[in-house]
Amino acid sequence: MPDDQKPKQGDHKSSRIRAIGKKLFTVRHVREWISVFAVVGAFIAAARYAHIARLQLDETIRSNREAVVAFERSGKQTDDALKIAGDQARAMVTANALTERSINVAETSADAAKAAVAEARKQAAFGREAFEKTERAVLVQDGMTKITLAVGVKMPVEIEIRNVGKRPADTVRFGRDWGIGSELPPDICEWKPPGGWAPTGPTLSPGEPHKPRLEIGPLTQEQVTAITAHTARLYVFGRIAYRDGFGHARCWCFCEYYSPDDGIWMFCPNNNGEQEHCDAK
Repeated sequence: MPDDQKPKQGDHKSSRIRAIGKKLFTVRHVREWISVFAVVGAFIAAARYAHIARLQLDETIRSNREAVVAFERSGKQTDDALKIAGDQARAMVTANALTERSINVAETSADAAKAAVAEARKQAAFGREAFEKTERAVLVQDGMTKITLAVGVKMPVEIEIRNVGKRPADTVRFGRDWGIGSELPPDICEWKPPGGWAPTGPTLSPGEPHKPRLEIGPLTQEQVTAITAHTARLYVFGRIAYRDGFGHARCWCFCEYYSPDDGIWMFCPNNNGEQEHCDAK
């Protein structure tokens, strides 16, 4: 075979390639290769998406771990806060208990102080009363002058009043009267002068006497006979009103009856003494 008709080495290779290409790139083979490429592409895409999903999962896990750590940290802070709140609450309860105890102690002390003040006032009142009792003015009816019984005439008699206390008696007033009866008057201390209280002066100093007069009579013969025979009694009575130097109103009641045997006056069994609460106006 001539040399120009012999196939060249390169042509032989190209022929083989073309033959292989024809076998490979038939319609059927093209479809198969497309399917292969599609599968490979899908695999690559799936791998890519799996990688992205893995990254997202890792990020999610990391975020969840951080959230768990933050939650645990927050829980610890909450526990610490609750512990602090509990401690504060217990401290407040203790403080309230102490306050309650202090209030009870204060109330008890206040009650004791009130009782002490009341007792002190009572003792002060007793002391003042005792002081006033020994230092005040005291007016008494201290006797009467003798008389001689006579018929048809008025018989004057002096009634002696004396301040036997230690202070001047002020606003001194006097009421007196006489009477005849088979019995002595029952309650002179409630008697009030029909003509009103007679003033004796603004004050009566300690030891100073005062002798107001009273006229008895005139008496009838029958009255004189009954007095002499002790079937009737002639008596003089009255009240002395004054203030005792401490501003307290007091009264002295007095009653004396005539003794015909010796011509003197005798104190009645009752109705002689002081009224501490005098209603003399």
